[in-house]
Amino acid sequence: MNSLFDRKAWAERMRRLEIARIVVVVVTPLVWLLFVAIRRRRAFYQGIFHNCLAACFVECWSAIAKGKLIDIRSPLATEINNALDYYLTQAVYAREQFGSFEQMLLNWQYALWVLRDTKRPDEHRARNFAAEHDLAPILEKYANFYNYVCFMASKEIEKLEIQQSEPVSSNYWRSKVRFSTLPHPLGDKTKARVVRSYFASLARELKRNFARANYLKIDFTLSDLTSFVALCGALLLVMGVRIFVLGGYFGFPFQNYFGVADYLASSLNLTGQVLLGGLLAGVSGYTTIATSNSYSVQQTELETYSRSARAARIGFHLGGIGAIIAAPLAYFRLGVFDTISALGALVYVGIFILGRASVAFFENPVKAYVAMSMVYFSFAATLTGAFGEINRLNQPSGGSPTRVLQFEGARYDEKEWQIIAFTTDYVILRNRQTTQLIVRARKELKAVETETPHP
Repeated sequence: MNSLFDRKAWAERMRRLEIARIVVVVVTPLVWLLFVAIRRRRAFYQGIFHNCLAACFVECWSAIAKGKLIDIRSPLATEINNALDYYLTQAVYAREQFGSFEQMLLNWQYALWVLRDTKRPDEHRARNFAAEHDLAPILEKYANFYNYVCFMASKEIEKLEIQQSEPVSSNYWRSKVRFSTLPHPLGDKTKARVVRSYFASLARELKRNFARANYLKIDFTLSDLTSFVALCGALLLVMGVRIFVLGGYFGFPFQNYFGVADYLASSLNLTGQVLLGGLLAGVSGYTTIATSNSYSVQQTELETYSRSARAARIGFHLGGIGAIIAAPLAYFRLGVFDTISALGALVYVGIFILGRASVAFFENPVKAYVAMSMVYFSFAATLTGAFGEINRLNQPSGGSPTRVLQFEGARYDEKEWQIIAFTTDYVILRNRQTTQLIVRARKELKAVETETPHP
C-alpha cells in the first residue's frame, strides 16, 4: 500500500516508461527504414536476375531454333527453362544455410533453397538436353553471371551480418564465381549500377539482334520503284486540292484563272513538307507492322494486354476522339479552323481505314499500306494546310508585315484586302469588309510594297 504513494518508486517507473517510449519512437522508424532499403535493393537485384535469365534464354534459343520465333509455350522453351533452372541455380541448392539478411535480399533464391526437396529441376534431362545441343558453354557462362550477381548482392549486407555476428554470405558466393572469365567491366570492385547497366544492355542487344533477323521485309522490285515514281506524280494532283478548298471557301471559279503551270506551282509549293509527312507516316506504319511478332509468337498478345499498351491505347483513342470533337467545335463556336485538331482527327480515322483496307483488299498488305498511307497522309496535310492558309487570310497576325499592291489607277492594302492568290496572268483579291472579289491582270501590277508594323 505504501508503494502506491512512494514518490521514488513512481519516479523510477516514469523513467523506465520514458526510456521505452524513446526506444519505440527512435528505433522503430530506423528498423522500418532498414526493411524498406532492403526491399528496394531486392527489387534492384531482381531486375538484374531477370535480364540475366532473359539473355541466357535468348542465346540458347538462337543456338537451337536457328531464327525461329520464340514460343514460350513450346516443348523447346520448357526444356530450355529446365536447363536454365538446373545450371544457374546449382550454387543456390548447394548452400548450407541462408542468413537472416540474405533471406530478405535474395528471397527468390532462398525460396528455391527451401523447396529444394519438393520442386527441383530434372538434372538428368537438363544434362542430356545441354549435351545434345552443345549448350554447356552458354549455360556455364550464365551460371557464373548468376553467382556473380548473388555475390554483388551479398556484399551489400556484409556489414549488417558482421554486426549481428552472422556468417558473412559474400564469402560463399565469392567462392562460386570465376572472376577471371568475367567480361569487362564486371569485377570484384564494380559498382552495382554498372552491373545493372551491363546486364540490361546485354539482354537488350541479344533481343534486338534476334528480332532484326525476323523483321518483315518488303521485296521492292524495279516495277515497284517505277510505281513509286508514278505515285509521287499522282501526289502532285492530290496537293492541288488546296486550290479547290480556297476557291470553294472564298467563292471564286479557280478553273477560270488557274492554268496548268499555276496548278503545278501551287502543288510544288507544298511538295517538301507534304511528301515528308507522307513518307514518315508510311515508314512509321511499316515499322510497326514489320516489327510485330519479330521476337516471340506471343509478342503481340503480351504487348496488347500489357499495362503500358493499354495506357497507350486509351490515350490514343482519347486523343483521336478529342480531335474529332474539337475540330468542328472550334469552327462553329470560334470561327477558326483548328488545323492541329483536324489533322489529328484525319490521322485517327485514317489509321483504322488504311489498316483494315490493306488487309481486306490487297494480296500484299504491307506494300498497300505504305502506298495508301503516303497518299492519304499527304492529302490530310494538304487539306489542313489549306485551312491554315484560310486562317491566315482571315485573321492575319498583328506583328506580321503587310503588303501593298500598286496597280494602274488603284492601290490595294492587305489590311483591307485579302490577297488570295498570284497566278501567271491574274491577281485575285477579296475585300475584308464587303467580301467583294476582284481579279486584276498581272501585267497591270506595277509594284509590291511591304510595310513592317512598328512596335
